[in-house]
Amino acid sequence: MRLIIILFFLTPVIFAQPVDTLKLVDKNQSAVIDSIKIEGNNITEEFIILRELTISEGSRVNKDLLHYNRERVYSLGLFNYVDFHLLNKNNQIKLIIKVYEKWYFYPLPFMHFNEGNFKNPTYGINFKLENFRGRNETISAFIALGYDPSVRLRYYNPAFLYEEGIEFGFALGYQDFQNKSMQAELINKENFEYTIYSVSFSLSKRFDQFHSLSIIPGYSYLQTDIPIFPKITASNESIDRVISLSIQYTYDSRDLKQFPHSGLLSIVELRHKGFGIKNISYNIFGFDIRQYNELMDDLTARWRMNYRNAFGANVPYYDYSFLGYDEYVRGNRYNKTEGLQYLLGSIELSYAILSEWNFSLDLPLLPKNLTSARIGVNFNIFADTGMTFDNTDEINLNNFVSGYGFGLNILFLPHNSIRLEYAFDEYMNGEFIFGLGFSF
Repeated sequence: MRLIIILFFLTPVIFAQPVDTLKLVDKNQSAVIDSIKIEGNNITEEFIILRELTISEGSRVNKDLLHYNRERVYSLGLFNYVDFHLLNKNNQIKLIIKVYEKWYFYPLPFMHFNEGNFKNPTYGINFKLENFRGRNETISAFIALGYDPSVRLRYYNPAFLYEEGIEFGFALGYQDFQNKSMQAELINKENFEYTIYSVSFSLSKRFDQFHSLSIIPGYSYLQTDIPIFPKITASNESIDRVISLSIQYTYDSRDLKQFPHSGLLSIVELRHKGFGIKNISYNIFGFDIRQYNELMDDLTARWRMNYRNAFGANVPYYDYSFLGYDEYVRGNRYNKTEGLQYLLGSIELSYAILSEWNFSLDLPLLPKNLTSARIGVNFNIFADTGMTFDNTDEINLNNFVSGYGFGLNILFLPHNSIRLEYAFDEYMNGEFIFGLGFSF
């Protein structure tokens, strides 16, 4: 496998053998840290790194604990490489954290095909400035054309009030998006578009490395030009002006957030929309729970349960719960279903063919921190199941759609990953799934 990767990148690629930087012979050895020193953070403020650690001066550490904290620093998404090693000098144990900062400005072009149809491309460019002022702030501008044109501006500051643990975010957007509801399309006799302008703020309290609570107020202006019928909008008029408020609790103990091997992620959110203005008043409740366990070296088991429920007096079709779009059952990727609620479950086994490999490309005119990454290759087998339903529907196993399959996930950390999967439905019909990012 290593030979294949070397041949793939050819001679411009310089590989470095993954080095055990923890300097502990086995998992049973331990040491007490007297001091911590960070090196290589030319831009990044030290506290951005230190607050991710579950250890401090005076902590007793072993190899597993050091590895866990190293992965948490990687999870910031700010560094191409992170090295931890212990230095024993004059019977004083110093933990040295060496980081190699990545390139922080990306104008990234993109293209994807909606609903698997090559006639429906959405394409554009995403400008992203990360680690602004060295405080892990992100400023992004997203411009999309084609099937679903949109413009989005976002700002996020995870250290807005660092001492108090307050995070702040802001988003402004415009989008022309295609209706997803088959019921609405059937009533209208053809599909149609919504136009939406939106603004939202987020204010979060980070209690520690694992717990946070967010409040997200927002406002949206939504319009459609087709003849009005019930539930086409929440107000039963051509325009919805909707004030919303969300409360979200997050627990996150994952090690490497981009591709975890251990830990738990639990997100619970309740959103109220309308507040009775123009008779709009409904709610969206949901949770997403993901558990990761390392069974043995290079073998990880993971499972996920995701639930969404839109409830209230007059939930519009555009806020129904859908499968077959952003959330889907592999094997039934383009099987579109809708209802007020959905329930989605997944299990997965992942084996690391290549757990960690650092590389750099020597290219003219390009800095090395732009052409360096941590590579991993994982083989996965998986099974998914899910269903959409309304409040009066009976929930039984016969109503679920399911799929299973296998695939490769090629990691290019801290940037992204390529996912290549082949999945079967209940009737052994197969489909190939290609995408960026991670299944969960």
